Amino acid sequence: RPVTLKTTIERVKYFLKRNDIYNKNIVFLGDDDLTSIALALTKVKCQITVLDIDERLINFINNLKKELVFWVPFSFYIFKYV
Repeated sequence: RPVTLKTTIERVKYFLKRNDIYNKNIVFLGDDDLTSIALALTKVKCQITVLDIDERLINFINNLKKELVFWVPFSFYIFKYV
């Protein structure tokens, strides 16, 4: 199913409703990494890590991090092919 703004918001709402992300280390891998941005904009107490092989996406998130205020620790890493 394609990821849209609506599905991203619904995912974050689902995370919040379940109460299982508070004070946790959350890892987003691949296609869900833009959901990490939506979660980072909330005031939920957690730590977010994004892992992806697409350097362009990581750069996009890094640029957003410079422009927006993320309320949680947010880090990201690029996987390189070996």
